[in-house]
Amino acid sequence: MVLQRIGCPPILRQLIFSFHEDMKGTVQFDDRTSDSFDIRGGVKQGCILAPTLFGIFFAMLLEYAFRTSPGDVFLHWRTDGSLFNITRLKAKTKISSSLLRDLLFADDAALVAHNGNTLQIMMNHLTHACQAFSLIISVKKTATLTQTGTPTATITLDNSPLQTVEKFCYLGSTITTSTSLDEELNARIGKAGTSFGKLNKRAWNNKMLTLRTKIKIYEACVLSSLPYGAETWTLYSSQEKRLNTYHLRCLRKIMGISWEDRKTNSEVLELAGLPSMFTILGKRRLRWLGHLRRMDDSRIPKQLLYGEMAQGTRPRGRPKLRFKDKCKSTLTKFNINPSKFEDTADGRTAWKSTLTAGAKHNENNIISAAAQKRQARKENPPVPCGALTEEYFFYKNDCRGKRNGPQNEKLENHFN
Repeated sequence: MVLQRIGCPPILRQLIFSFHEDMKGTVQFDDRTSDSFDIRGGVKQGCILAPTLFGIFFAMLLEYAFRTSPGDVFLHWRTDGSLFNITRLKAKTKISSSLLRDLLFADDAALVAHNGNTLQIMMNHLTHACQAFSLIISVKKTATLTQTGTPTATITLDNSPLQTVEKFCYLGSTITTSTSLDEELNARIGKAGTSFGKLNKRAWNNKMLTLRTKIKIYEACVLSSLPYGAETWTLYSSQEKRLNTYHLRCLRKIMGISWEDRKTNSEVLELAGLPSMFTILGKRRLRWLGHLRRMDDSRIPKQLLYGEMAQGTRPRGRPKLRFKDKCKSTLTKFNINPSKFEDTADGRTAWKSTLTAGAKHNENNIISAAAQKRQARKENPPVPCGALTEEYFFYKNDCRGKRNGPQNEKLENHFN
């Protein structure tokens, strides 16, 4: 029925049906195999047609579910012009509008709404559609999460209330109510630390492996999981420093360098042949920015980047850091003009070469800044704790108005 409705040719439909007719299955447990039984629903596990067929099936289900369902998350966007030109969205024309209602990945779906009443209506429509298509929504795996606000309503699924959570793991990333990335960083560092610890005996403490081999293992097993999903992270400087500290701690452990060796971070990175975490995060962020630029205008990620919410205002106080703000600062650090980066990003090869050169420029600046800071610290050593100078003594007493007294006389005698 679904393939026929979307206009699939009869010959192709018959070919697909022949793959799934008379399917049988068995269950094997404890070296015993059950009798075969008929499989009348679903697709073959491992079949190359299965993802495509399920995608078509799920798309038709959503079309059936939301053909009359409301939505209140609208986006205004415009992709022509510079990304960082804030006046382009104030035009009377050339502005497009999109409705954000469901975000999909395989069989996972996320419904978004501004209020609980709209979300409940959407949930009811989706439940009715799943029943019509012989699918079941798992209540245990479904939860509601409210960002930057307090829950105003309890969402139900078949008269069963859904759990309201403060954080939720979706597609391997942790989403929180406060939109902070601290929980995600805790999870990333924890998973990277688990992988790093399992390789202590086999890799890091193995004297038969060369340093180059150990670094390659670190890149494949640890460094691949630490910044997972970092392309879309909006990190503050303190969070980037936290990741860089863990990165350097792992490298010092691999190379057997302790604090007694008095090796600077720049020297550790040079011995390992790896850049700092600041450069790794910046390069990933700009690489994703290039992908977004080359996407078709109908894609939701590009509309989110080049658009803004149709309704809503920012709260008072300092606004939170946005992904666009982080991209602009990273472009500047990589010696790329933010107002003209689109011309280069339109070409994949040219953008890749630009990022490689920009990463080297950024890393050299980080090394130079660290060397200057180290030199300034040597030229102006800090005053040891308890070593008061005469100027500091009189300054403090002038502020307190207690020039006289037994304690002050004792200090004055000390200076004299």
